[in-house]
Formats: sequence, structure tokens, C-alpha cells
Amino acid sequence: MAQPWFLRAALEDRGDIVKLEVLHLDDDLRTREAIGPAKFETLELRRSLVEDPAAIESLLTYIAETEIDEGPGRLDARWGLVFTNVRGQRVFSLYLDKFGKRAAADGYELNLHHAERILQWLNSLQVENV
Repeated sequence: MAQPWFLRAALEDRGDIVKLEVLHLDDDLRTREAIGPAKFETLELRRSLVEDPAAIESLLTYIAETEIDEGPGRLDARWGLVFTNVRGQRVFSLYLDKFGKRAAADGYELNLHHAERILQWLNSLQVENV
């Protein structure tokens, strides 16, 4: 699958990932403007913490198997995925729209193709209000 270099690098080091924080903003919430990654994390979001290595590996596999290419566009983020290593450092963050078509990671704007499995995985989580 086509993947930007920075995402391939993060996925190659995925054995170091031990925690995933899933952030979710209600898909039906109307906003005056699209919400980018910087604004996204400042909002009151529903959150879920995933520390099960098998669950994290499943999601990382879905991401690795999704065709992703760089491309300018407007992201209205509804999901945030923050992957953390054993030292508590962010390995990478991925933000997606509610359709799984647009994303951003580490400052890059992305197009996703056939990301349905990622969204299904995310929607299966019990994400709690904070």
C-alpha cells in the first residue's frame, strides 16, 4: 500500500507502541468552521484509553493496509489517535474526519482510500465522555 514516508517510519517502530488514546468529537456536532488537529485536542472530547497490545496491533495493521497519500484539503477532525511508547512519548498522532476520507498526521494533510476498517474499529470502542 502507498504510505507517506513519515507514516511508514512510525509503523515500522510499532513494536514500541504500548498505549493508544482515542479522542472522539460527535460526528453530528455542527461547527462554524472545520476543526484541524491543533484545535481538536483543545475541545471537550470523549476519550478511550487502549493498552491491549492485540487491539493496538489490529488498528495499526488496518492503518498500514490503508492506502494513504499526501494531498491538500480541509480536514474536519472527528477522531484523534495518539500512539504512545513505553517512555510516555508520542510516536505519532493521526486525525480523521467522520468519513475516513481526510486525515492529518504530524502536520501533513492526507487522503485516505478504503479506510472503512479503521472507522469500524473506532466505532466499536466504548468512548467515554470526559
